[in-house]
Amino acid sequence: MMASPTGLPTLSPRDDALITAASDLRLVYPTLGIAKLLIQLKSLHPEWMVSEKRFRKVLQTAPIDEGSLKSQSETGLVAVTGIDPSVDVARLAPKVKVKMFGGEKGKGLVAKDKILMGDVLWQEEPWIVTADPSVLLVCTFAKIIAQWRGEREWGGAGKAEEIERRVWSGMARVNAEDKEMERREWELIGDLRRREWHFVHALLSRAFNPQPLEDNHKPFQKLVSSRQSRKTKPTSLTEVEQRRWFSFESFLELVGLATLNQEDSGGLYALHAHVNHSCEPNLMARNLPKSFCPPSPNDLPCDPPGANPTGVRGNGKLTFVARRTIHPASSSLSRFSSFSLAASSDQSTGLPAAASAVDVSIRRSGKPQHSRGYSPDNFHEHPQAVRFSVMAVLVPSQDALIEEFRAASGWIDSDSFQLRQIDGMGWGSIASRDLSANTPLFHVPLHHLLTPFNSDLRSLLSDTDWASLGESHCDVEAMPTSFNTPMFWSDEQQLELAGTDIENRIGRTEAEDEYYTKVLPLVQTYPHLFPASSPNFSLQAYHVQGSRILSRSFTIAASRAGISQGSKEVVKEDETGEEDEEVAVMVPMADMLNAAFAKDNARLFSDDSADEGLAIQNSKGKGYTMITTIDIAAGEQILNTYGSPPNSELLRKYGHVDMPLLDSEILSILSPEEIGGWPYGNPGDEVQLDGQMVANIVGVEAGRAGTSEWESKVKIRVDSWLDDGQDDTFSLSFAEPLDPGLISFIQILTNDHDWHRFDKKGKLPDPLVDEDIAQIIHHVLTQRMARYKNGYQEDLDILLAQPQNAPYLRDSAAVRLGEKRILHVAFRIVEARIKKRLLKRKASEDD
Repeated sequence: MMASPTGLPTLSPRDDALITAASDLRLVYPTLGIAKLLIQLKSLHPEWMVSEKRFRKVLQTAPIDEGSLKSQSETGLVAVTGIDPSVDVARLAPKVKVKMFGGEKGKGLVAKDKILMGDVLWQEEPWIVTADPSVLLVCTFAKIIAQWRGEREWGGAGKAEEIERRVWSGMARVNAEDKEMERREWELIGDLRRREWHFVHALLSRAFNPQPLEDNHKPFQKLVSSRQSRKTKPTSLTEVEQRRWFSFESFLELVGLATLNQEDSGGLYALHAHVNHSCEPNLMARNLPKSFCPPSPNDLPCDPPGANPTGVRGNGKLTFVARRTIHPASSSLSRFSSFSLAASSDQSTGLPAAASAVDVSIRRSGKPQHSRGYSPDNFHEHPQAVRFSVMAVLVPSQDALIEEFRAASGWIDSDSFQLRQIDGMGWGSIASRDLSANTPLFHVPLHHLLTPFNSDLRSLLSDTDWASLGESHCDVEAMPTSFNTPMFWSDEQQLELAGTDIENRIGRTEAEDEYYTKVLPLVQTYPHLFPASSPNFSLQAYHVQGSRILSRSFTIAASRAGISQGSKEVVKEDETGEEDEEVAVMVPMADMLNAAFAKDNARLFSDDSADEGLAIQNSKGKGYTMITTIDIAAGEQILNTYGSPPNSELLRKYGHVDMPLLDSEILSILSPEEIGGWPYGNPGDEVQLDGQMVANIVGVEAGRAGTSEWESKVKIRVDSWLDDGQDDTFSLSFAEPLDPGLISFIQILTNDHDWHRFDKKGKLPDPLVDEDIAQIIHHVLTQRMARYKNGYQEDLDILLAQPQNAPYLRDSAAVRLGEKRILHVAFRIVEARIKKRLLKRKASEDD
């Protein structure tokens, strides 16, 4: 046995293994010759020692599937899955290997051995270079285009076509099913965007054909004039070539292909293009400066390199660095990408390790998307999009998740639904057959819940097994490691939320105080349980775990959270029969379902509840069962119910906002100026009015604010109000622009008769709005509106412009606009009441 250049031992494979590998390669690459197929073989099996003579002989004897071979060769310029045969993976990246995954995933890269955090896996120059937009002489860098032009004009036409075929076939394309779905969606909203794309296309065409009055017209004409020598004069394009490269349809397709495949750091990369993508990245790609020096083995593990300092340019290569420790046979190498037409000198990405595949799905950045209604927030899901983000969720395969679930005594009807990646929503559940209402889908036993009472830290926190997380490994690995919630925004970005209900509820300061005062001291006290070298106990990890729980947890009674462990810490129902405390728990499998506003068709039922699913639930034992609530057709997504949270809560918990087309009922109560060409929004939006603010304004209106007598009186009445179980905040919404509780609260503060009746009999006054109440509410609304720093039209302008490079601006504007619309509606109602009272008083005086 010999050693290969990569350091791996080499061996001569058995004939049957070589025949199988050769047959698979010829099926995937039907047009490649012997030499290039052998390169592919060596990239897949660098440990094999196979001569070209033996490989040729094996190919001659290998069975041929004529039907498959024919169908492959007839695809023309349709993309095929594979590594470019000119790329020697074993030489370029000796620490990784190529692996073919099942289904639609195709080939990907996996780690050969354990790779420590901060280690450099490989460096790669672009296969096709795209210039920085700030560079004027872009043609100097477009080497593949120059090569194509040279072959077309001075070489053989066949070579030029070969270059075209290579470029086109090497680019990823949307599959037929997704393309048809997007086409149907585009029919509904295409006209809203088509003019913009025509305008961009016109600008591009004009750049290639400047008009006489433009500054660059003369230089351009000089370049193409017949007075130039044959050496520099370009050959005119044929009509077919003009349509292929410069028609509006080709423009849209080429923009889509480039956006999907290119890197912000400068182009298309042959090996990197085959890395799978994930929102749980374990690899990052950096365009580092020439001064970068890879860490030595003795320095590992270490922190990955950060962004280049301002003014420092990269070396033009992508350097792939392990974002965290990557174990072999745990997951495929994957990364997170944000593709756009704008170039940058630095890009943060990530790759996971070796065995399960990762899907790439076009989706909004951030946490699970619960709404599939169209809005410019997700217009990038349509073919004509110029800029979008690509995010994939790194998770174990569906089989691994189900196997782990059943191993924990969970019950699942895997014939009724399947888990898969859904565009714009991450993982979700699709009905495999027609499902009737009250059909159980899966049952989660109590002991399989992830709760504060069933953590077994001492057995899990070893140096080597922390990542396994016992029986919940697959479910935990399926969760994201990055979020777009305001918790992770900069201080400057959080200023966009000024005045909104979320402004003082982000909780980052409180979370960091808790980490430094409670968590970190505990971690430092027990280093044998919490290794200092592990990234799992950092402040960033604390924020991520908190965000996972916030975004994916369910709330259940504390006594049920620890019932299977018999924990003494469990809070049990007291003797008075009052309900015990509730805790947030993670419910495996249930957290894989998405949710959408008013579109839920399934719900999680508890075995101890007395609701409609009880009869079905009882047969499954103690725990929680997901049961359909209405009929679901095969192919439809199964959606859980998360209620109808406003955009402020969606952004705080999940990092996204919902902006479907508002229904006619809501649009009818908005003025044309309030709609402003933007008929989108969240029907569940609401505005919170603080009870203390209301009480203060009541005191000001009464002219008694600040007096000890008034403050004593208000304290007694407010305490009684709260002791009665009433709210200390009041919600305004599209459905109820004036909260009846707000009106009753003001009546109790201002009317002694109403107060005594409430104090003695516990009866709330009827919520009637007279002129005095209307004036107080008007002042409350005015003070609430004054908290915003942005004007109404400014919010509309941001949403209409759709700043895709700054999603926090868009999401913040969506929250502000929804709240302001409700306040405007409330203003109109109150002003109408005031006007009505004034008119009635005037009529009475006239009489």
